[in-house]
This record gives sequence, structure tokens and C-alpha cells, in this order.
Amino acid sequence: MHEARELSRWLAPLREVLLRHGYRRSYLGGSGAREILDHLRFGTALSPRDVDLYVLKHATVRAADVHALRADLRALGEVGPPREKLRAGPSGVRVVGAGVHVYRRGRPILSVGVLHHAADLALNGLFDVDTILLDVDNARPRTPCAVLDPHDGYRAWRDRSPRIVHWAEVERCFTRNAFRIVRTLGKADLLRLPEDLADGYRRRRPPTPVVDDPPDLHRDLLKVLGDRHWAEELAMLAELDALTPVSASLQARIAATTPTALRAAVPTPADASPTDLARLRAETLCGRSALLDALLATAPLVFGAH
Repeated sequence: MHEARELSRWLAPLREVLLRHGYRRSYLGGSGAREILDHLRFGTALSPRDVDLYVLKHATVRAADVHALRADLRALGEVGPPREKLRAGPSGVRVVGAGVHVYRRGRPILSVGVLHHAADLALNGLFDVDTILLDVDNARPRTPCAVLDPHDGYRAWRDRSPRIVHWAEVERCFTRNAFRIVRTLGKADLLRLPEDLADGYRRRRPPTPVVDDPPDLHRDLLKVLGDRHWAEELAMLAELDALTPVSASLQARIAATTPTALRAAVPTPADASPTDLARLRAETLCGRSALLDALLATAPLVFGAH
């Protein structure tokens, strides 16, 4: 359990910053929440690539609130620009708050989101396994945190049976969310697209393609290339035709091959870091190209400042 204590010590300065800004509680979500629960309950390794933390303003989040918090977060590392957080729910798409990323050499990337209200927090994630939150008392870090799990996502995680519960959010950001879908499946060791999920995704394809921000898609693709099941995730993306907005030629190449052949084509040094592996895979798949340059330019945002 020393890894959990080390993570708690590392997050201590962040908790102090949040307390100074009046945020008594924070909510740790994303894949980090699942990793922590697995570590505490089953002793599995704890080495998150990033940590997602949310706080609630319980009022409308103003730009001044985010800028003031961002200024204090600079003491923890390099802080990215603030970005609005959009979410889709039963009432449509709305701004639920804003967030920033904190980059510190040799540490997981911190994503800190300031949301308006608890109802906005409930819209987080696509799958039931994404909605797990650890409720942390920033003033009493030694107090065991409560586990908020409205969709019984942790059981689905352990059973390797994640289910999408926020289809409206899938529709909001259709192509980018294909990357989120296959990465969640890969983390659950599900290496083929469930038929009902694939059908549900295709039924929601917008009649007019929505072009996502290219740097966001490049970052999402590089995340896939750093994953353990990268080849299977690429195959699932090709099955969903989600690589075409990034590169039509890459879509065609992946659709025409198999994960086994992809793995055989890429050298995999035993001691390579996820950053190095992602770079090797990108170089093999893209060759010398503008796409390769665009992918590698996002590496500090994906893997942190190593």
C-alpha cells in the first residue's frame, strides 16, 4: 500500500491549494479511481498516467475563479490554459465548468476541473466504469474516502463488462469518443468490439460529419499508441471508421491488417517507456510525414514532461 501513500503525499500540495480556494472536498475520477480501488483491494500496481480531480463551486464558475486557481497551481508545475468543460445530458449540451492540466516532470498529469454543481459531476464519463468517484476530504486526508458509484461501475469493471450510460455524450463528440470507447475496452482487456456497442455507435453517426479539433484527435491517437493493447484498439477504431478523420490512408491500412501483424511490424524493446513505445509505433505506422510530426508534438500533453 506504499504506492497509495506516495500518491497521497504527492497530492498533498494540491489539496492545500484547493482548501485555500474554499474547496473542502474533491472528487477523484477517471481510470485513476479504478486503479486506486484495485490497488487498495487487491494489491495491484498503482501507476496512473494521469489523475482526474474535480471540485464543485456550488455556483456558476467564473473565469476569475479559474484564473485565480490556475495562478496558485503554478507552484505545482507547468499549468496549461483553461478550457471550458462541455457535457451532454438530457437537457442538451451545456458548459459544466472549466479545467486545467498540471504537468510536473516524472509525475502523472493532473487534470483539475471546477464544476458548477453536483448535477454536472453526474454527467462525467461515457461508461458505467467511468462514473466511479472517490470523495476526498481535503482537510482530513487520512480519513478514508467515500466511493461514489451511481451505476455500479466498479462491479462492471471487475466483471469486465463495461456499459455505456451516457450516449448523449458520445453523440456530442462523436469521433473523439470512439477513442475513449476503445481505450476503456482495452483497459478492461476486451479486445473486440461488443456487437451491441458497435451497433449503438453506428446508429448515432451524425448525417453531417463533425470535424473535431485535429490536435485533440492527434493526442487521442498517441494515447492509443502508448496503451498495452494498442494494436487491438487500432483495429476497433478502424471497425468504427474513426481513423478516417485523422488519416484516410491510416484507416485503410489498419482496416486491411490484423493486430497480430501490426505487433509483428513494430519493434518492442523490453525496457521502453510508454512514451518511447508510442513514438516507435507512430514512426512505423506514419513514416516521415506531417501526421507523424503532429502526433509527436502532442507527446508532452499525453505523457507529461519526461
